[in-house]
Amino acid sequence: MYRYIIRRILLIIPTVLLAGTLCFFLLRVLPGDVVTALTSEGGASAETKAKLREDLGLNDPIIVQYGRWVLEVAQGNLGYSHFQDRPVSETVIDKMETTLTMAVLSMVISLAVAIPLGVISAVKRGSVYDQIIRVITASALAIPPFWLGIMIVLTASQSFNWAPPVLYRPIYEDPL
Repeated sequence: MYRYIIRRILLIIPTVLLAGTLCFFLLRVLPGDVVTALTSEGGASAETKAKLREDLGLNDPIIVQYGRWVLEVAQGNLGYSHFQDRPVSETVIDKMETTLTMAVLSMVISLAVAIPLGVISAVKRGSVYDQIIRVITASALAIPPFWLGIMIVLTASQSFNWAPPVLYRPIYEDPL
């Protein structure tokens, strides 16, 4: 078991490298670039666009761009968001509290539901209760989470006249 866990943890490294590499190259294959997106509304001159491409290193060969990107990411520099005008790592850190809160709450709710259902299913094995629990859990696993989330928001807003949530508030803040 210990070896299995170590092997799974070590497999994270090539998986992350492969996913990052695929994202890097797929973004380079798409038509346009960040300069086009940044200057689309401003009507920037060709010289300004050329200088911006040079400053961002977009004129370098793609393998050089990739090497520079890998080194930057390895050093913890995730880049700079020209749309938000701040480093990407700051955005990631800002959203970390929300992500962790939602992950912990999801886990608590999942365990609070799964443990009693598992105990009931084990104690009443083969009974009607066991069959119902199996059907419900199999159905729940088949529902895509994004669709379920949308349906919950729509149901809450339509049935109870609750407005869809606009902002996230941490659990320790008063929502009003």
